[in-house]
Amino acid sequence: MGFISAQYTQPIASNTRQKYLYFASNGSFAHKKHYVRDNTTPTSPTVKTSPPQTCLHYLLSPLQRLVTAIWRQICRAVAPWVETEQRFNKRVGPNINNESILKGYVPDIGLVRERGNKGLQIPLNYRQNSAEARFRMEQAMNNGSYNNPQAYKQAMQEAHDISYRGYSGNNYYYEKNGQLLKINGGKIRGPGVLKNYYPLEADRVVVVGRDYNATYIGAQRRGYKNQLDLEGIPNDAQPVNVEDVHFYPDGKYMDLYFKRMQQTGKEVLTLIQSGAPHQPIVAKIAKHYQYAANARPFEQINNSLFMNEVNLMLRRAGLHEIPHGILDHAAQRLQPQAFQQYFINYVEQFNPGLRDSKVAA
Repeated sequence: MGFISAQYTQPIASNTRQKYLYFASNGSFAHKKHYVRDNTTPTSPTVKTSPPQTCLHYLLSPLQRLVTAIWRQICRAVAPWVETEQRFNKRVGPNINNESILKGYVPDIGLVRERGNKGLQIPLNYRQNSAEARFRMEQAMNNGSYNNPQAYKQAMQEAHDISYRGYSGNNYYYEKNGQLLKINGGKIRGPGVLKNYYPLEADRVVVVGRDYNATYIGAQRRGYKNQLDLEGIPNDAQPVNVEDVHFYPDGKYMDLYFKRMQQTGKEVLTLIQSGAPHQPIVAKIAKHYQYAANARPFEQINNSLFMNEVNLMLRRAGLHEIPHGILDHAAQRLQPQAFQQYFINYVEQFNPGLRDSKVAA
């Protein structure tokens, strides 16, 4: 029996058995791969193995490992984006491209701050995207997504992305003067507190609040501070107003807000399905919307998205849609009981016959 080194190309018999052996070479031992061959006639194919390792190999190995590690980090970083794009491309839209049909599905009044939109025309891409986003939210209401916090959150992320760029992925939402709004569609904001400063709207809320015994006084007193008391939200996560500046909750609490939005959204649908009177349904919609208006989970396109959801809920309840008004500013500054009363009265302006009685809990 003889030993044949497998360091180089050698003809090896089909009945060769592979072993690892230690052998002496020039007075030192080394671990080498060898083949043990029986005393039979070699007949088979050639086995190719690598040549002896050199210094260059040992220099390249750490570099190769580093490059591999960097590549894996890149793959991990882009994986969520790729998954989102794949999910986006699989979505099937409502295929509504007729403007008259669009107006029936999403009427003008549900897209603007005030009835008539000051005589300004509503951009077709805004209406199209809003209709497609509503279609996605309607799917979520029908398929049980409102029963699960994570499913609801994902549905609203997709609806936000659609509001921004449509089902096609290239029908972008434009700001005023034709400027393209550049955001990450569907991306929820991270940790940190945001604020808004709308002194005129804040003053209007002060006036509105007087009819509901609201405590909000805005900038009428220097250093005035008003913290909301939203149910189920811990003290540190509550929205705060300092004079006429509104501070949204820290982004680290977004999952908590989405959970409350899901719960109240589910309660709205349950009331609608049970045939409850309109007033408790509208009160529950107000509660749901106040969480959304204060969360402001996305970089932009928040109020138009959640008012789209509100109007879809109103329609499912058999009510007319409403313009946005200053509902978001009121939701951010009035305590829940006052806001619910204001919201019910506001909806009644566009739905005569909706009684203003005791607000349901």
